[in-house]
Amino acid sequence: MQPLRNAVILLAQQILAGLDEPERVVSAWPLAVGQATARRTRAVSFQAGTLTVAAQGKEWQQQLILLRPQLRQRLERLTRVAVTDILFFVETRRI
Repeated sequence: MQPLRNAVILLAQQILAGLDEPERVVSAWPLAVGQATARRTRAVSFQAGTLTVAAQGKEWQQQLILLRPQLRQRLERLTRVAVTDILFFVETRRI
C-alpha cells in the first residue's frame, strides 16, 4: 500500500508544481484532508506561510485545530511549500 501512496503523492506534487505557491497550497487542501473533510471545509487563502480555511461549523473547526500539525505536514509534503500555520474559522454560509 505504501508504494501506491508514494506514487499518488508524487503525481500530486507534479501536478501542483505548475502553480504559484498560494494557489498550490489552496489547491492541495482537498488532497491533504480527504473527501469527507473537503466537503465540509474550504481553503480560502495562503499568505506569508499561513493557510486560512473555512469550516462548516464549530465542531469541524475544533477537530481541525486538533489535527493542525498533521495537516501542515501533509500540505508541505504535497506542495513542497512551508506552511507555518493554518487558521480555521466558521463560515456562516454553506460551503
